[in-house]
Amino acid sequence: MLLVADGLGGHESGERASTLAVDGVANYILNAMDWFFRLNNENEATCQEELKEAFQHSQNMIGAESGAIPQRRGMATTLTMAYVDWRKLYVVHVGDTRCYHVRGDSIERLTTDHTVGQLARSATGSDVLGDNVGAPVNPMDHKLRNVVGGPNESLEPQITKSELAVGDALLLCSDGLTRYVADEELAPMIAKDNCAAKEICEQFVDIANEPVGKDNITCVLAKFEESDSSNDQYEQETATLPNNLHDTAEHIKIS
Repeated sequence: MLLVADGLGGHESGERASTLAVDGVANYILNAMDWFFRLNNENEATCQEELKEAFQHSQNMIGAESGAIPQRRGMATTLTMAYVDWRKLYVVHVGDTRCYHVRGDSIERLTTDHTVGQLARSATGSDVLGDNVGAPVNPMDHKLRNVVGGPNESLEPQITKSELAVGDALLLCSDGLTRYVADEELAPMIAKDNCAAKEICEQFVDIANEPVGKDNITCVLAKFEESDSSNDQYEQETATLPNNLHDTAEHIKIS
């Protein structure tokens, strides 16, 4: 399970919202979601509904704290989760954090930005994925319409199912990266041979900060590789970077 959240509502409230969202989803899936639904292919639809319910659980947690603490009112967060049940991949998403599936030199974005600007483009059939790096800034691209928390009680998680293969990679990241680095720049860097996932995340952060990068940047990169040993399932590296920049890198060994 891989998660990225980007909080809204001021630094303190945004950080609290993202923490509640990540903890809420993780706790729900690990403790409340029935293992039967996760392991039985005949219950595919029910499994997907349970994954959406995990997001609603986080929505309820943020709503409860917002109601109890006046200083927290209006806090919200984006949230993107990649849930892997090898080889199946489920991506559940709200907001403008993103998930990319990389295979070789090709990259596929599995999420759609939930912004007013993206909704308008989708309605007209223009620039459906909204990759506007280097283009004039559209203020509506920063107006989120579907997040965990905030003033709206309704939540509409997007869920996408895909399949993974050995050698694939998943990248989850905040808009602090994708605002400055185009999709086509991501895949070649991820596909580099003998380049650790942690190093790739740090390179992404450096590139995003080169122009005028002022936003917090979070990257989670998982590379799925063949295991050298049946007992070696995965190894994980995590680094905390200066100025509230974070990266997490995983080499997941498939035996």
